[in-house]
Amino acid sequence: MPWAAPWRCAIVPFFALAAACVVVLFCGCYSVDQITVPQSWTVLCANEIPALGDSVIFSPLCRSADNPILLKVGSILDKTRFTVDSDLLMKKMRTYLVNRSGGKILVFDNDAEIASFCETRREKLMNKSLKSNLRYLAERIAKTSAFREKTLKLRIAPVEVIGADVNINPDGLVSLLRDELVLAGDGRFLFVSEKSGGADCLIKCCITGLEVSQSPSGRAVPLDADFNLRVVFENQAGDSCFETSLPMRRRIFDPSLDATYVLSGELNVLTRETPGFTDDYVRMGFNITDPNTTLHVWEGACEISTTTFKSILYQ
Repeated sequence: MPWAAPWRCAIVPFFALAAACVVVLFCGCYSVDQITVPQSWTVLCANEIPALGDSVIFSPLCRSADNPILLKVGSILDKTRFTVDSDLLMKKMRTYLVNRSGGKILVFDNDAEIASFCETRREKLMNKSLKSNLRYLAERIAKTSAFREKTLKLRIAPVEVIGADVNINPDGLVSLLRDELVLAGDGRFLFVSEKSGGADCLIKCCITGLEVSQSPSGRAVPLDADFNLRVVFENQAGDSCFETSLPMRRRIFDPSLDATYVLSGELNVLTRETPGFTDDYVRMGFNITDPNTTLHVWEGACEISTTTFKSILYQ
């Protein structure tokens, strides 16, 4: 009959539900604690970022700074049992500080791809700076009274390298110096080989590696120059007629080492269990550290508390 179809569709779920109840009665029951949080802990913590960011911006540390604060962003140490996106919280804090500080706080980027691009750019600038130093040295030699308005035949002796930490091709460096001397001398410097002989001056180059200093915290800090180039001109009698040296900065530095301060954070939780509910107190703290002294120059924190009720599920 046409009217029987809806009843047939309703009878099947009814008997399925009845069968499930019978299974529960014979199998017993057990309780499962369910904790229902109205919002995720990441959202709850993120809501407190603006207040903590304002605390940094309006602190004496920031307001009394004559120059922009160069901030290196660290990480948030998560000591809770919850699933918290600590990386998102730090990025939100970074964005807030940069956009709301009015240029008083600048942040170094830690992105891997950007870091690789910046390293390549710095390497290019370092090579350009190294060549500029060699050009300056060559022009200085060309303007020396001993070599002015004279045509000289020059020969370059094998390069002497002092210091195992010098990671540079000495022959390539001297080859660049030779090119710069030819340009600076405007045809007055002619280079001859050792076999041809008859050189007016012998150029001796010595590359010396410079040691690194120690910071108050015991960490090695690179100097402004990591090797020194010394050039000596000797005449046919073996006497030195010109000597000069120039410190060279070749090492690629991490610019974030020049950060004024370091920003980091920590998440902690205190939990109280009762038969009917659970109280969670989460403390989210940020601190700004002076990398030279490891002292906390600013610290701020907020506490977030939630109460979640437990329910019983029967299976």
